Amino acid sequence: LIKVKGDVWGAVVTGIQHTYADCRDFSQVCLESKTPSDWIGWRKSVKYLRVELDFLNAFLSDEMKAWNRQLHDLSDLLGRNQDLLLISEEIEDNQKVFKDEKALNGFLSISKEYRKNLRKVARKLGEKLFEQRSKEFIRGLGLSPN
Repeated sequence: LIKVKGDVWGAVVTGIQHTYADCRDFSQVCLESKTPSDWIGWRKSVKYLRVELDFLNAFLSDEMKAWNRQLHDLSDLLGRNQDLLLISEEIEDNQKVFKDEKALNGFLSISKEYRKNLRKVARKLGEKLFEQRSKEFIRGLGLSPN
């Protein structure tokens, strides 16, 4: 038996509200930023929010379930961006291993352009998903005990 002190449901709602606020903050930072640490932070926050909402999926309205599916799409975009960044960095760090410099440079150029497009789509989706303030978002979830 696990004993929990205080309002458990209130703690859950507060946690979701804070995670949403983190996602919203990173979304706004990443409107201008190309810094990998900002994008990785956004990816982590989005993933945490996904996990929290997936856990509560049975309690969500159809509208919020659709919103959560878009959050999954954003998470996938951010994941592809980070994966491609890590692959590109590894290749750049080991350029001497590659015999075909033209192919290497071609890959790095394509990778850079694809990441740019991924970020553009993620920014647009992030603006849409995180347009509300966190309190408004929580009210829209219909989970608030108030």
